[in-house]
Amino acid sequence: MHRVAESRLLSASEKEQRFRVFWIAFSFDVHTSTRSGRPCMQNANDIGIDLPSASPRDNLGILVNSNGSAVLNFLSAKAQFSVLHGKVYDRLFTTSAVEKSKTVLDGDIQELGEELQRLGRLIPGISAGTQEPHRIISSNWNHEQHRHLLSLLLGFHSCAMTVYSASWHHHLHLIKARGPTKADLAVAFPHFDRCVQAAYEIVDLLSLISRNETSFIW
Repeated sequence: MHRVAESRLLSASEKEQRFRVFWIAFSFDVHTSTRSGRPCMQNANDIGIDLPSASPRDNLGILVNSNGSAVLNFLSAKAQFSVLHGKVYDRLFTTSAVEKSKTVLDGDIQELGEELQRLGRLIPGISAGTQEPHRIISSNWNHEQHRHLLSLLLGFHSCAMTVYSASWHHHLHLIKARGPTKADLAVAFPHFDRCVQAAYEIVDLLSLISRNETSFIW
């Protein structure tokens, strides 16, 4: 399903549904990989179909806030973040990534971080440039839409922590391999402030999850 269907028997709407099924399955696959530390079944660099339509005719996957000032294509945003999660695993956490030099790894972290910030503009709250997206969700979006927005926001900040803490994991891996030295005690971890800020944002967002949704998974 990761390739364009050549069959002329499929209508335009059927092809769109086919794309949606793939992207939903890929989203589950890549997020399972992120949580388990195992590689994805589908390589994020081997996808030959388009992302879900930005303006689908049936409006499926489209969320509009209560005053009509913001529109979110949830499925498209979810698909784009899933592709990024796949890249994060491939470039930072595969067995070959462990052997990368610090210079190469830092370059990967910078590129992935820039792509993450670009995708963050798709999410209400982050795109508005506010440091309190949880307040925007609670005031501008209805309760039925909260879970979708929360999943994107929690995923965004979780991915930020994963990307920006990769250099720490790499450094600790080297220490474990060669043994600690006095110089290791003076190492300052880069992007520490970004990780702390992401953690604070996650704590604030968790306050929006009602008690009867304690099984909410992000």
